[in-house]
Amino acid sequence: MNREILFRGKQIVSGEWIYGVPISNDNITCIFKLTDGLSELKGFQVKPKTVGQYTGLIDKNGVKIFEGDIASFKRFENNYIGKIIFNNKTAGFEFWWNVIVGAYGEKATRCANLSVCDEIEVISNIHDNSEMLGD
Repeated sequence: MNREILFRGKQIVSGEWIYGVPISNDNITCIFKLTDGLSELKGFQVKPKTVGQYTGLIDKNGVKIFEGDIASFKRFENNYIGKIIFNNKTAGFEFWWNVIVGAYGEKATRCANLSVCDEIEVISNIHDNSEMLGD
């Protein structure tokens, strides 16, 4: 397989980020990861709302980009801060940010496919620092 399938979620007990494969039912969401090489698979209960998928891309510093990350990026000499989402309508990961438009300072949301974002850098995530987005 050529692309890495990876998810992350925030562990309920410790608040630590766990990376692996999610499994959930109506009551519990766990992420399973390999420990001790390939010999042991261990599950960790995570907060369901924190589970996000790896986009398959890395930022300008080599950091893996996940759904739910807050990132900055440069496009046409402008810098933006926004969040990484999975858009079900386009079946792809996108970067969404807010801009001020109009004479009265109204907010509008813009989006771009991650492939057109130059110099993207992960700076946090929506679960730890949602206030960075100013929503």
